[in-house]
Amino acid sequence: MTGPGTEPPPASRQSGGPGKSWKEVVVLLLLALLACYALLTIRNGLQASQGHSTADLLLRVREFAVFQQGTYPLRALVDHPVPKGFPTSVYPPYALPLFALFFAPGGAAQGWAVVQALSLIALLPISWIGWRSLRFAGPAAGLLGALAPVAIGGNSNCLFHGQFSMLCMGLISLQWRLLERQRPLPAGLCWALAMLKPQIAAAFALPLLQKGYRRGLLLGTSLLLVMSAAALAFTHTSPLRYMGFWLTPGRLAFVRAGTINLMALLGAWGGGILAVVVLLGGFWVLRRRPRFHAGEAGSAERGVAKPSINLRLQGLCAVLGALGAYHLNYDNIMLFPALLAILALALRHPTAWNRALAAAMAGSLWLPVHLTADKPGPQALIAAIWLVVGLTLLGNGPQRWEPRAPS
Repeated sequence: MTGPGTEPPPASRQSGGPGKSWKEVVVLLLLALLACYALLTIRNGLQASQGHSTADLLLRVREFAVFQQGTYPLRALVDHPVPKGFPTSVYPPYALPLFALFFAPGGAAQGWAVVQALSLIALLPISWIGWRSLRFAGPAAGLLGALAPVAIGGNSNCLFHGQFSMLCMGLISLQWRLLERQRPLPAGLCWALAMLKPQIAAAFALPLLQKGYRRGLLLGTSLLLVMSAAALAFTHTSPLRYMGFWLTPGRLAFVRAGTINLMALLGAWGGGILAVVVLLGGFWVLRRRPRFHAGEAGSAERGVAKPSINLRLQGLCAVLGALGAYHLNYDNIMLFPALLAILALALRHPTAWNRALAAAMAGSLWLPVHLTADKPGPQALIAAIWLVVGLTLLGNGPQRWEPRAPS
């Protein structure tokens, strides 16, 4: 007999069964395997990074050392002779002062410790968002959401190279949460710090374009402009000369070496212009949609899942950024909102299409990156999966993401 407000016991218990059904056991085993794989991915990246003398992080250390001496780390902008191996930084000017957060005063050793520690810490808000995004379907689904971003294969390469991708997405996660709490100014600061890697963070400016949140975008953009001006002034570099360097044809040819994206297919500037047009188009659509909220309707206390319009928007930003700009596989963590969004859609509306697409998206991100690196066929298939996921999220309007009332 059950009293008011209590749930009936599971069917297996009603019939005198031993407890968990075989399906539940299989789900738990699969989640345990995913947890082991996620931990193995992180461990391999950390182990491989130790003492790796050619890692990307050491290039950033050299660039910051040159900047500290009052010279901009671009050979073409230096008027006096420079030694062999002088760095050519592809990072924007505002990134050079930000490097001090990692490398001053301890240099490379401090940089390794800080970047790796912050990358691991960034997984906490990322996993929390994953748990919260899928928890509406039960604890097992919530655990899947928490593990899904950690198991992304590119995370190992991110740690190996000392890249900033994971910590930038941690900042985007904080921006996400702050916007939900109606705090656009600190959200704008988080976005500005995540712009350390603009190819990751730029697309996530879209939520800040909405009415009521533009103050955050203005604050973040102003901070980036001030830091850029300070970096150029400190190194006695003309802004026009700096811009002229990158406007020279062929300077951005390196974007063709990354994953399939519009910058590579249309040229760096053509792809960039198209991305801006898409962002403006998204802004126009947002003006006719409900505001970016995730916590107004529904609450855990009432047993109602929070609406996922927020999750859908973040997923669209992730796909736009991944397919629009230059990336390598260590940036795949930026797609975790799209992975969570398509998983949530498959759980809310478990059609064969949604399930297949969720499985394909998970496979494209969880697969060890060395299996697809420098292989045009698999990379084209992965890009196609991401595109279809983005179109599917775009085609499923806000009404498809409403919270379900408890049954």
